[in-house]
Amino acid sequence: MVRKFLQSNKAFLLSILFVLGLFFCLRAIFLFANFSAFQPISVSPLFSSFFYGFRLDIIPTTYVTCGVFLLTFFFKKPRIRILLLSVFGITTALLGIIDALYFSILKNHLSADIFWQLKGDNNISPMVYIQDYWPFFILFVAISVTFVLILRRINQVTNATQKFWHLAIFILCFFGLARGFQKKPYRSANVGQYLAEPYLSLAMNTPLYLLETYQNPINIPDFAKGIAPKYDFSQTLIDTLPINYNYVIIILESFGKEYTAFNHNWITSYTPNLDKLMDSSVCFTNAYANGLKSMDAVPAIFCGIPRLSNSPFINSPLSAKPANSILQELKKQGYTSLFFHGADNNSMGFQTFLTTNGLDFYFGKDEYDGGKSGIDGFWGIYDHAMFDFAQRQISVQKEPFIAGIFTLTSHHPYPIPDQFKNTFPKGNLDIHESIGYTDFALRSFLDSCKKQPWFDRTIFIITADHSAENTVHAFRTFSGKYEIPMLIYAPKILTPKVIDQTVSQIDIFPTVLSMNNRSVGYNLLGNDMLSMSERPVCHYDNQLYSITLGNWNLLMNDAKPLFLYDRKNDPNCVVNLLNEYPEKAKELEEMLKQKVANYHHYIKPNALQ
Repeated sequence: MVRKFLQSNKAFLLSILFVLGLFFCLRAIFLFANFSAFQPISVSPLFSSFFYGFRLDIIPTTYVTCGVFLLTFFFKKPRIRILLLSVFGITTALLGIIDALYFSILKNHLSADIFWQLKGDNNISPMVYIQDYWPFFILFVAISVTFVLILRRINQVTNATQKFWHLAIFILCFFGLARGFQKKPYRSANVGQYLAEPYLSLAMNTPLYLLETYQNPINIPDFAKGIAPKYDFSQTLIDTLPINYNYVIIILESFGKEYTAFNHNWITSYTPNLDKLMDSSVCFTNAYANGLKSMDAVPAIFCGIPRLSNSPFINSPLSAKPANSILQELKKQGYTSLFFHGADNNSMGFQTFLTTNGLDFYFGKDEYDGGKSGIDGFWGIYDHAMFDFAQRQISVQKEPFIAGIFTLTSHHPYPIPDQFKNTFPKGNLDIHESIGYTDFALRSFLDSCKKQPWFDRTIFIITADHSAENTVHAFRTFSGKYEIPMLIYAPKILTPKVIDQTVSQIDIFPTVLSMNNRSVGYNLLGNDMLSMSERPVCHYDNQLYSITLGNWNLLMNDAKPLFLYDRKNDPNCVVNLLNEYPEKAKELEEMLKQKVANYHHYIKPNALQ
């Protein structure tokens, strides 16, 4: 009977095995592409990653395979199911390989918002990526061809008798192995109970993760429900600062902390000009981005809204309504606002979002007037050219003003203008040379600003949107991958000093308000960075919540704490201290729950009254 069952359901069973085999291969490719993130390799967690990853793989496998076979009952032609499964297999292989390469840069998996990002015209040909990652392209072609050839050998016609077995296998696989006979479906978040970073990332299933992020917009987690908002925005009113100073917020693309003098001298710095600027600035040595993408940085910096959900706020329907912002607040005081980004004007929705939130003038690729020599042929305008354009536009504005400048060149494929090629250290990552170039462009911009009459009345806030590729493991940990430089440069206004307290991008908004002696009639999620009060930073990615305060970092899923690390004595986050310091874990857990509850109360409609 067993032989008869296997023979009559051969096509169906082999299809399931081949799809599971595809996911296994893609997980192995992910491990290979991100091998440095798993050093030193440990057999036990590696095995666990593949095991729990297998459980996740069963979910899309059973849905797709059983769905295709049940669907083809109506067609009675094996070529239909071969075609459908081939399309699924090729798409999955493509997404899986892209995910492996994407993770090596941003330390996060592809989520549903990647398709939203592709809507903008960034002028980058697919050939650029194929040239840079041609071994993986060849691998993709090989996997796709192999998958299709194997499926073609499965040409059995499904009969009515087999329908029962297909349905039975679906129920067994999904509700037994995948769901685990739980009340709630098994999903990516469940894996966090068993695996630590980076092995949690290895277990993820790309199609399932994309589906989950699509199906799960900004929803409050169960642990934060019922918690009343409790904001602790603190202001330091600086009496010596009049209310009419100008502000220029410079956001450096992909400038991770590792590339700068803030990197604890673990490696060479690639930003000599930024490093020198620190001597005459207010420097924040423990600063964090609030997300891993550029579209997370803009809401965080200008509206004080971090990313604490699967969906970026800028993509959410909630962003269609104006939020409180630096731009709106300073406009009440007669400020003009400008924003510069050298990419396509539709790129990542910056223009729409900022205009909704009070921006007066947006300067993108469409407005640039510097000629073709300033265009990189990929994303948009070279940084030195856009900085020059920004300085000229700012200089004709009526004071006071607030301007945002978002750089571009230190983004893949890292194009360097011909006149600057082989000028900056190449390092051991492709991004290093472009970091050096952008650092030079920043210095040139500030030098030109010093010649303008408005310079002595201007406060420059310099930070990054997020980190990128890293060579130091400490900057690849769950907390470390968010570390960025942050400083306030105003040599004629502020006394240089070093501040070691934890700060993040959402603290820029209240800090500007404090420096401007501006009290507001609502609460903020961030705090004044100059108040010297201790403040945590919270993150959410890979289905885990994180809170960092000083040297401590706590990770938890939507049910309970999982890991506690002392980042000062254990920068690589290897030793889990959850059981050794239960009081500290509890303190951070309660703080995290409150911060997450505050976030969801803050961004909901009518919450910003």
